[in-house]
Amino acid sequence: MQSHAVLTILSDDKPGVVELIANAVERVGGNWVDSHLQNVHGKFAGIVVVSIGTNMEDSLAQSLEKLSQEGIHLQFTWTKLSEQEANHTAYKRIHVIGPDRTGIVKEISGALAERSINLVGLVSERSSTPWTGEPLFQAEAEIDVPTTIDFDELIDRLQLIAEELGLEVTISD
Repeated sequence: MQSHAVLTILSDDKPGVVELIANAVERVGGNWVDSHLQNVHGKFAGIVVVSIGTNMEDSLAQSLEKLSQEGIHLQFTWTKLSEQEANHTAYKRIHVIGPDRTGIVKEISGALAERSINLVGLVSERSSTPWTGEPLFQAEAEIDVPTTIDFDELIDRLQLIAEELGLEVTISD
């Protein structure tokens, strides 16, 4: 039987961080399942899912704790597939682009939460428009839409938010 750990990682950005973590996982027979890693303003941050035999959980914890000596700060939790993940219905993607302003993420995430739609992933960035240099906000979100949701009503609500904030919002499979 396998257990899964979700690791959150934070360290100074430097060569070899991923290798040190991968070695610690492999040393105790773990398997690197999934990851999202990123340099963020000079820091290295990420989330990694690791699977390991249930009898090796303590060994993995000890192996990962030793990484703090290398300046790698890890937190982890043991997890199992949630009921929502096991019964998900349809994944959709939302793309948002427009002038950067306060409240974009709050408004869109609020519209999703009001409808019990799970925000599975979100990547956002702020840049400048090439033609004016004005701040530009872009985001890609992945959502898990239950079958009980009135999808047309969701699209209408997101379009209303887009109009209010001067954004372009598109949804795709």
